[in-house]
Amino acid sequence: KHSTVSELVKDHLPSGSLLINWRVFGTSNQQHYSPLPVTKRFTLRDETSVLGKSIFRVKDFVRFKNPHSCVLDNNTEQRDTNGGRSFSPNGSQNKDRPDDVAVFHHYKYKSQEEWEHKTCVRLNNNGKNDKECGMESHPGTVYDASAWETLKRNSPQYSEIV
Repeated sequence: KHSTVSELVKDHLPSGSLLINWRVFGTSNQQHYSPLPVTKRFTLRDETSVLGKSIFRVKDFVRFKNPHSCVLDNNTEQRDTNGGRSFSPNGSQNKDRPDDVAVFHHYKYKSQEEWEHKTCVRLNNNGKNDKECGMESHPGTVYDASAWETLKRNSPQYSEIV
């Protein structure tokens, strides 16, 4: 429906914040890194997640609650793309999972090799392994090449990648 983020914000975020749910993409059974766009490499995802990220109007922002949500001025509210307001207490989850207007594609795992590097080799800010080190990666269950198709449509030079 919207070809730009500006159009989405104009239609759905008059004030406050807008929680947009994630679609988490798995490894798509890829074992190793490949120098191709992630939107081409990873086309298997799960159903729309209850987790999301917020876009907010700066004038209504007070402070962050967590990496997914923020505290807003008392006169404004968090909403989803359908106008709903049924969020978890910390504002990071929406069990309604609207995905007909907008979603964020979250490429969490990438290839098995990249997942292991991200969670076990590369250290976090405290010099320790990531809490997900040793956890199984996930290939994804739903085929979805929509981001790859959008990239090719908006940047035709990517159509040449086979």
